[in-house]
Amino acid sequence: MSLSSLLMCADGPSAQILRRVLEELSIRVESCADTRRAAFRLAQERFDAVILDCQLQKDVNALLHETRASRLNDSTLVVAVVEGQQNVREMFALEVNLVLYKPLSYERALSSLRAARTLMRKERRRTPRASVHTQGRRRKNHPRRPDGTGYGG
Repeated sequence: MSLSSLLMCADGPSAQILRRVLEELSIRVESCADTRRAAFRLAQERFDAVILDCQLQKDVNALLHETRASRLNDSTLVVAVVEGQQNVREMFALEVNLVLYKPLSYERALSSLRAARTLMRKERRRTPRASVHTQGRRRKNHPRRPDGTGYGG
């Protein structure tokens, strides 16, 4: 199962760098030019990572809130790309996992997203595992450890 990402970045050079890095890390990239299209795609499909350019802070905040509220992408890794002086605390309050600062360089983006890739789960279940409760019996004359537990099965 391959990893997938949604890239919403209006800045051309930054988008090119991010796309190149994601493709090098074998992560499928889908690009969106605006927040309306990104919100539509996030409602349709589950992504392993969402990368948002935070130039339009108000629109991005609404998109982040919708992403975390949805069932499909509530645990998706979110990466924010910000200018140097934007309010990063607010981003982390909206549960952004990683922040990249502009101007982006290929090397910095590669090392950051390589580390973030390990946070993306490779296997995702559609439904959580069902808990199983069984009654077990201990064999008679089975030796015990000094702490009271058995030695094996």
